[in-house]
Amino acid sequence: IRIGPRGNGNTGLPTGTNGGWRTPLGRSLLYSKLYFDQFIKAGADPKGSCRQNLVILVTDGVETCDPVSGAGTPPFNFTTCQNTGSPTYPALHPIVQACQMFRQSNVKTYVLTDTALVANNNLIAQAGGTNNAIGVSLTNADAIKSALVGIIAENVPPGEICN
Repeated sequence: IRIGPRGNGNTGLPTGTNGGWRTPLGRSLLYSKLYFDQFIKAGADPKGSCRQNLVILVTDGVETCDPVSGAGTPPFNFTTCQNTGSPTYPALHPIVQACQMFRQSNVKTYVLTDTALVANNNLIAQAGGTNNAIGVSLTNADAIKSALVGIIAENVPPGEICN
């Protein structure tokens, strides 16, 4: 999900490039939760007990559409997904959405981000049940591939469990 202009060659941005984009991480997670709740969990999956549903949130940024208003890190209960003081996370903030997806829908959120942004995105991973964001150089395709394969391998049960 992107919010912002698209380059057409006439706006100063090269054709097909992006600029001035927003990063709606929380809204992306909200739509992921809706997908799992309305299509995956609602359907009868004969192998549902064998599958681990998860989201891999890949980002080169931090939340910019629904930021915290106020200074500091808001106090937050990662079990109830509730703000516990001031300042507070808005309802569409990715920490709130990752927590709700994990606690209400049993879907973990992995965060794959640039190494420089791991600390900024760790709380999203923690809220999503995976503890820490995974940092890689987003210009290194092999590092990205390795991280994605690692996440998948960690969540695929042995074949004999699902036979």
